[in-house]
Amino acid sequence: MLPPVDEVAARRPRLLTTRDGALFAGLVSGVARYFGLDAGLLRVPLGLVFLVGLLFWWPLALALGVLYLALWLAIPQEDALRDS
Repeated sequence: MLPPVDEVAARRPRLLTTRDGALFAGLVSGVARYFGLDAGLLRVPLGLVFLVGLLFWWPLALALGVLYLALWLAIPQEDALRDS
């Protein structure tokens, strides 16, 4: 028998931006925490892709910047949920 939906939702981690280990907006550190990874494992490849985009193909850098901004605005902050 499956557990009630409320119990499953309570155990599942939420995708939140976090100030712990944040360099800019806390998006990468929040995504890394959600997937159980070190934030550096995400920052280095994303930074390299962004840098390559800036140097060789600017639409890639623009797309990453827009995606980062959209996710930053869409994903709630951990501190805001804790305070409410």
